[in-house]
Amino acid sequence: MHHHPLEQNTTEAQYFEKIRKPTAGLGAAAYRRAVIALTGTLPSWAKPRKPGPKPKVAAVE
Repeated sequence: MHHHPLEQNTTEAQYFEKIRKPTAGLGAAAYRRAVIALTGTLPSWAKPRKPGPKPKVAAVE
């Protein structure tokens, strides 16, 4: 099985976790885009998390 070149890089994983929350995901999105552009894939720790359930919106009548 082929592993991503950054998969075992704890420094990069820690950096990614640090930028994921305070930037509302914008920093994480830019990081993912750059990694995909350079390597073609993402390490498992940088893959987008599944979104939670969408809030229900009351119908406007």
